[in-house]
Amino acid sequence: MVAVRAQPTPTLEDARLAADAIKQALDPAQVLLFGSVACGTQNRGSDLDLVLVFDDLGDYADRRLIADRARQTVMGATGFGCDVRVTDRPEWEVRSKRCRSTFEAHIASHAVTLLSRPPRGGIDWKKEIGMAPSDADQAARSINNAVNALTKLLLALEPSTKERDALLAGDRREAESLKRSRLLGVCEQSQTVMETSLKALVHALEGDHPGKVHGVGQLLDAAGEHLPPPAANRLAACLGPISPQDASVWREAGTYPDDMDIAGDPDDATDEFSAQMAKAAADMADCCIDLIKHQLGYLPPAAPQALNRIGQIQQEIPARHPGLDDAGRGPQPDIGL
Repeated sequence: MVAVRAQPTPTLEDARLAADAIKQALDPAQVLLFGSVACGTQNRGSDLDLVLVFDDLGDYADRRLIADRARQTVMGATGFGCDVRVTDRPEWEVRSKRCRSTFEAHIASHAVTLLSRPPRGGIDWKKEIGMAPSDADQAARSINNAVNALTKLLLALEPSTKERDALLAGDRREAESLKRSRLLGVCEQSQTVMETSLKALVHALEGDHPGKVHGVGQLLDAAGEHLPPPAANRLAACLGPISPQDASVWREAGTYPDDMDIAGDPDDATDEFSAQMAKAAADMADCCIDLIKHQLGYLPPAAPQALNRIGQIQQEIPARHPGLDDAGRGPQPDIGL
């Protein structure tokens, strides 16, 4: 038997070593630690989570290169991987103090300052920052993500040319394989539509930062905390007979269909269930946009395009599944949770 070496657990001292190395290599104004090491909940395999705050980034397009260099520096100094966010004082000031639903506002309450120095040179505090400057703008950007997912969902509803060609050629095995992948894609994109739409709503409602949450139920709860009960109930009802748990397994099931260790059975992505997921996603996105309009008093720029995609999906599903209606959408499979 080959012995497997256990992964080490990063500590606050490792984070300080990382900050010192970054100071020498990049000279940021501040290095902040967030995440599990900052909260003392780290375990074996945890990464270091760092924010580098510079005085004034001349070009926000440089942040990717800066983050890459920081990750290499941290790995060389400590042996640990790290998640690096790069910002500057004006952007951090806006997003950590004037917004409620942003990543910066979320971590500001528990971030540990590893190093800090006084400002050097002039700082343009009134400049246009690189990321969304308000919760409303953050909601608008999340709607952009929803449009992308809605477009992919709409395209996945229709059999591809290769799937049709396989059927015409009598190659049922190939046709079924292509169809299986397509229906998994329908379920995966439906989940993504729900997530991005709900996150847009949470931002508009100035709720807590939704972060890397992928569970539809968790996001429904996060939005519901800031909605009157009738609106929260209306939003949750968009799922129909699909449970929040069953709606939340498809990002993994669609990506790793043969992995037995993930929740969800890819074989449950049937014609009927995938149509139910698509309808639930379109209905939920429609409801979220309506609630966002009510909250903000206007439609964000990408909302009309999202509504157009929603309408196309809502028309496409009955055309392909005439037995699907709002009252009852057929028996639900056991997704395996």
